[in-house]
Amino acid sequence: MKRRRLLLGIAVLVLLGGAAGLVYRMAGSGRDGSGVRKGGDGKSAEPGADRSPGGEEKRKEPPDSAEAGGRNPVAGESQGSRQEGAGAPEPKLGDGATSPDDGERKARRLHEQKEGPADARGEPAEPEDSSRALGSISGTVRGAEGKPVAGARVEASAGKARRQHGTVSGSDGEFTFDGLSEGLYLLSAEKDGTEGTAGPVPATGDETTHVTIFLGSDASIAGQILDESTHEGVAGISINFRDAVRQVSSVAYSDTDGRFRTSVLAPAVYAAWVERHPEYYTERSSHMNVAVAAGEHKDGLVLTVRKGVTLRGNVQTVGGDPVPDATVLLDDLLSGIGGEKGQTVSDTAGRFVFSGQNPSGRFVARAVHPDHGYGQSEPLLARAGGEQPEMVVRLMAGASIRGRLVTDDGAGVAGLDVWLGLAETRGRVPGTRKVSGPDGRFTMSHVAPGMYRFEVITAQNEEGWTDLLSREFTVIEGDEPEEVVVSVGPGPYGFVEGRVTSPEGDPLPLVEVLAWSRDPRVGGAQNSTDADGRYRIDGLGPARTVAVEARGFRLGRFRKELLDVPVSSSGVDFVLGRMASLSGRVVDAETREGLTSFHVSGPIVDMDIESPDGSFTIAQLQMDHGQFVFSAPGYKTATWDAGTIAEGAEIKDVLVEMHPGEWLEGTVTAADSGAPVAGARVKYLQSGQEVPAVDHPSTWTSADPFTDAQGRFYLPGNPPGQPNSFVVWHQDYVAAVVRDSLDRTFQIVLQK
Repeated sequence: MKRRRLLLGIAVLVLLGGAAGLVYRMAGSGRDGSGVRKGGDGKSAEPGADRSPGGEEKRKEPPDSAEAGGRNPVAGESQGSRQEGAGAPEPKLGDGATSPDDGERKARRLHEQKEGPADARGEPAEPEDSSRALGSISGTVRGAEGKPVAGARVEASAGKARRQHGTVSGSDGEFTFDGLSEGLYLLSAEKDGTEGTAGPVPATGDETTHVTIFLGSDASIAGQILDESTHEGVAGISINFRDAVRQVSSVAYSDTDGRFRTSVLAPAVYAAWVERHPEYYTERSSHMNVAVAAGEHKDGLVLTVRKGVTLRGNVQTVGGDPVPDATVLLDDLLSGIGGEKGQTVSDTAGRFVFSGQNPSGRFVARAVHPDHGYGQSEPLLARAGGEQPEMVVRLMAGASIRGRLVTDDGAGVAGLDVWLGLAETRGRVPGTRKVSGPDGRFTMSHVAPGMYRFEVITAQNEEGWTDLLSREFTVIEGDEPEEVVVSVGPGPYGFVEGRVTSPEGDPLPLVEVLAWSRDPRVGGAQNSTDADGRYRIDGLGPARTVAVEARGFRLGRFRKELLDVPVSSSGVDFVLGRMASLSGRVVDAETREGLTSFHVSGPIVDMDIESPDGSFTIAQLQMDHGQFVFSAPGYKTATWDAGTIAEGAEIKDVLVEMHPGEWLEGTVTAADSGAPVAGARVKYLQSGQEVPAVDHPSTWTSADPFTDAQGRFYLPGNPPGQPNSFVVWHQDYVAAVVRDSLDRTFQIVLQK
C-alpha cells in the first residue's frame, strides 16, 4: 500500500513556487517538559519530533499554531474578513528570530556574567540588581526511576551571599521561581533525606528556564561547548540529555568558559544535543549518545558550535512606506533539515532581525500583514564573517478565496477549523485559520498566486489531530476563484480505539498512535495512549478503512502497524517489544588507535560522535535491518552491516576499521551561466553503489557537504591510485555523477 505521509512535518515552503524538505535526524520525543525552554516555538534538533508512516522523522505542530515550523506566510486575513471565533493566534518569536532591540539580549546577558563559575558546579555569579528585568526558573523534581516527586523542598541560591528562594514541588513534581534577579542559580531539592542538585541555571528576563532535579542521583555528565573556529568556550548554550527509556531529560547550561555539568540517572544512555542560541548556528552542531554507568561522573564531552550570521531587513508597501506589525518568516533555501529558520514581527519602522543563522545559507524573508497583503525578498546568500546585505520585503494585495464544508448529503458543517495549505508540500499557511460558519462557509483573504488545498481539522487532542483535505485548486493573479466545496463524508466522525501493552502485559503510556487512509480526503490522525495504555482516534470522516500504527519510540519500544482496519473499530490492540542497541569502537585500521571524532548514519540514525577512545553507543535502534555508514575526515568511508536486528537485542563489541584516505575537492558551476552553484549537495558512493533518489530528503545526511558560496566542496575519499565515485545535486539542476575516477580535483558542471 502506498502510504501517505502525515501532515505533521517540517516543510520548506517557498512562496510563489515552494519546495519541501523533512527533518531526518535521530531524535527523542518527550513531553515531560524538563529539557526544553519556553519562548519561540521551543524546538530543538531532537525533542518534539514525530515520525511519519514511512519511518522518517518530522516535527509535530499543534493544529492552531500559526507559527508552526515549515509554514510560510503567503496569505493573511484582512480585518474585514475576520470571522467570529476564528482568532488566529498572535505571532510569536521563533527560533533565531528577534525584534531589532531584543534580538541577542539573552546571549549578551549570559556573556556579561563576569563572575561566572570556574566550572559548572562552582559558585554562581551574584545576580544583577533587582531593578532590572526579572527572570523565572521552573522545573520538575524526579526520583530514582524518573517519576515526579511531590512535596519536595526546593531551593534556589545565587551569589557569594547565597541568597535563597524556597518552594515545594506540586503533585506533578513541578516547581517555579518567579521574580528572580538576572544571574546564575544553584538549585537543590530534598525529601525524606534524599537530596539532589542542579545548575548553575540562568535566570533571564526574556524567558523561563526549565531544569530537572534528580533526587538520589549519583552520576553526572560534564564537558565543554567550543566555538569551532576559535576553539574557545561559549557561554549561554543549553545542552539537552535525554533518556528515552525512562522518558526523562536533563538540561545543562554552559558557563563563561563554556563548561557544563548536569546530574543524571544511571545506568542509562543519553542522547545529547545543543539547543538554539541567538548568536550561534547550532542546527548542525555535534550530537552524540552518552552511556553513563551507575555512580559514574563522565567528563570531557566536547560539543562544537559555529558562529552564525545576523540578517536584517525591512517590510514596505509597494510605495516604500514602512509596514509595522507584519509577520516575517525566514527560510533557508539550502537547508536539508527544514527550511523555516525563524519568525518575528516588524517594528514601528518596519524593521526585522534574524540572528544565529546558517553562515552558508541562502535566505528568503517572507512577510504578511492583514491590511497590506503578502510579499517576499530577493534571495540572499549569506557571507560568513561579514556584514549581510539588507533584505527588503514589499507587500501587495492578494486574492480572496471562499470555501464550504458539507456532508455527503449537502448539509453545511459548522464549527470546524480550516487552514489553507500548499498543494505540493502539504504545509499550512500561517494566518489563514478560519472556523466554518453556520452554513459551513468561510473566506480567506490576501492569498498569493499558487496551487493550494484546504485542510479541515475534524478532531483535536493534546497529542495531535485528525485532518481532511480538499481537492487542489489554483489561485491566479487578478482572478477571484470559485467557491471550493469540501466534503467531510457522512460527517466529521468515525474512530478507532484500542490498547498498547508490553509482551508481559503491562500497559504502555505515551505511545504515539497514528492512522491514515487510502482515501485522498483523509490527511491523517494521531493521539497517544493514556496511563492504562488506551487510545482513541476520532474524526476519521469519509474513510472506510485505515492503517493504524503504534510507535513506542518514547519508551524505547519498537513500532508496529495494522492495515485495513475498519473505521469505528474497538479492540485495535498492539504489543510492543523493546528496541535494540548497538555499541562498539571505531579505530584507525593501521595504528589501531581509536578515532576521537566521526560520523555515523543508518536507519533513523544521523549523528556526529566525539569520543576519547573511539567508543560509541547507539541506543533505540528502530528498524529490523540496515547498514551503518561511518565517516571521518582523512579516512575512507566504512560500512557495517547490522543484518537482522531483533527486538531488545544488545549488539556489542562492534569493531569498525577506518582506512586512511585522501580529500577530494572540486568546484560546481552552472552550465548556462558559468556561475558557481552554492548549496549543492555532494555524496560519496561506495564501489558499485547505485545512485540514490537525490530529491528525497532521506538520501542526505549531515556527513554530505554543501558547496560554499564559490561552489567549492571537500569530500573524504580513497587514497591516491584508487577510484572514487560521488554524486552532486542541487534542486534547480540535474544531478551529476562521477564514477570510478582516479582524479583528486574536479570541475563539475550542472545542467538545468
